[in-house]
Amino acid sequence: MTLDIFCDIIDNYGDIGVVYRLSKELSKKGYNVRIFSNKFSEIEKIIKNFSAKKNFQKLNNIEFINLDEPLQVSYTANIIIESFGCNIPDEYIDKLDEKTKLIINLEYLSAESWVEDFHLKESFSPKPFIKKYFYMPSFTLNSGGIILDNDYLKKVNSIKKDKEYIFNSFYKNLGLKYNSEIFYINIFTYNWN
Repeated sequence: MTLDIFCDIIDNYGDIGVVYRLSKELSKKGYNVRIFSNKFSEIEKIIKNFSAKKNFQKLNNIEFINLDEPLQVSYTANIIIESFGCNIPDEYIDKLDEKTKLIINLEYLSAESWVEDFHLKESFSPKPFIKKYFYMPSFTLNSGGIILDNDYLKKVNSIKKDKEYIFNSFYKNLGLKYNSEIFYINIFTYNWN
């Protein structure tokens, strides 16, 4: 079973991070996964051994194809994931045939109630023989839920076992003393130069 995921990296690592984690899990389930993406220089920053200089490469059983270069594709996949409202290139759409059965429009995680109205609803498809549906991750039973990969779950369980030690080390590096009686909030931000 072949699966192509399209990702348009806009301004940070979140888009490709989600797509890459999803791809690794799908690859472990036996899918032949290709990621079509732009901004390979951004991918290089988050994936070990990835090279922004190569327009095509295979890492961890996932093929990466650079959308910043002219697209040359010999086949289209059985299933396509269109992540976060990106556009699938016309060159790819023109090659679609009846072996492609499904396009999933994967949207951003949202806690808003309107997500349930769109989750698993049919969308406009570029070809009449392909079904296209919205997949809306969220926090309710009538949504797509939260996409978690096995590596993340293993790390969470590891942290739970050694929580006190990890927190003490983390805060010590910041010059602070950790106190389990205090409620801490960590805020993540990007370094904009």
